[in-house]
Amino acid sequence: MATPITATMYVDVFTAPLDVDWDEDGEELLQHMWAALAERAPGAQSHAFLVHHPTPDEPAFYFGYKANSGPLTSELTFLPTDAGMRVFVGIHDEADVPAQVQPWSDAIIEATKRLNAGHPELAWEAAIGPVGQQLRGVQRLQEGGTVAGLEVGAATTLFRDVQPSHEVPQFNAFRAEVSYPLVVRGSDRSFNWRRAAPKAAERLNRLCALLSVAFDANWRLQHTPYLAATGHLVVPPARFPELFNPPNTNYQTQDVTLPDWLGSAWERCEAEDDLATALHAHHQALAMEPMFPSHALIGYVSVIEGLGARLADLTRCAHCGSNTGASRRFKAGLAAALPADEYALCVSAYGNRSTTAHAGRLHGGEATTGAIPSMPLFGPQPASVTFRHQSLWRMRKASRELLHRALRGDLGSADAAE
Repeated sequence: MATPITATMYVDVFTAPLDVDWDEDGEELLQHMWAALAERAPGAQSHAFLVHHPTPDEPAFYFGYKANSGPLTSELTFLPTDAGMRVFVGIHDEADVPAQVQPWSDAIIEATKRLNAGHPELAWEAAIGPVGQQLRGVQRLQEGGTVAGLEVGAATTLFRDVQPSHEVPQFNAFRAEVSYPLVVRGSDRSFNWRRAAPKAAERLNRLCALLSVAFDANWRLQHTPYLAATGHLVVPPARFPELFNPPNTNYQTQDVTLPDWLGSAWERCEAEDDLATALHAHHQALAMEPMFPSHALIGYVSVIEGLGARLADLTRCAHCGSNTGASRRFKAGLAAALPADEYALCVSAYGNRSTTAHAGRLHGGEATTGAIPSMPLFGPQPASVTFRHQSLWRMRKASRELLHRALRGDLGSADAAE
């Protein structure tokens, strides 16, 4: 952090605020400015940064920059105002005005030109795949395709991974996990990769959430997106090859194909906020299932209740004025997802959801993690086992079925319910 500005006079560089959306483009403008300044004032590549907070003696808030070396000794100051960002240059001698102000002015003008020239297309690569238990075998995509501009490659390599055992953790034990990761290629426009990376990650997570619904498995990002210019992403055979030697390939495999509704489902998520929210709620509930089954149930119920809002309205209480009917929305969504016999088995899950959400009660044996539940020879199985393998599984199915209908356009839109 630089010392406070000590200039003896300030020159108003443009006499008007900059025509720049500072929140959106300020960071890019500064990056272009420093590149342009280095071309005009050698030695100005590195700089010190200052933020001045208001004080009784100097009430104005401002932030500024000063080159660490070279002939430029002036200090660039940005002053936020209601009309926009004002630019001043602090100097120590009036005779220095042309030599010390002009480089800053020229650099900002050039930076504005570069800002308005548009952003390059930054190509990136990443890998996604199913993690955790896959009920019908290791899922393998035999043929790739394109989804919302993302190139999804076919599965080519069986990847062996290791995970700590959540149920019975031990220092010297692990759980083997296998998958067929998919290499995904895409591109996003931005002035640098740091700004593009969150866009890429957001698209990848939506793709994983959609595939999780399509294939009923927990698809996740397995290799973070990175600039494709740095090389081609290759899926290795294992995270720790020495633990899988000799490699075992005798795994039950489930071949899957990209459904034709993925593209239209992506567009619906772009247009319908409640659908995008429900999709990611289901995706996160899948991730919570192994360790936090009670809270995973909250996620699945929220999907059904959220999409059920398309089918049932809330009712305003005549006495207190509050809206009621959340459980009615849940029941409407559940009825749309399941046949009558399965509906009857699942409707009571709303009570489990409420006791966890409002009182913190756990139903899936989370408090006894580390101990394998003992199964009685006679009589009913423990309530936690019933919850995990019956109640939670049914709610996961209902959440997926309702999402599947909404993603395909078979449930109606949020506007239609109003």
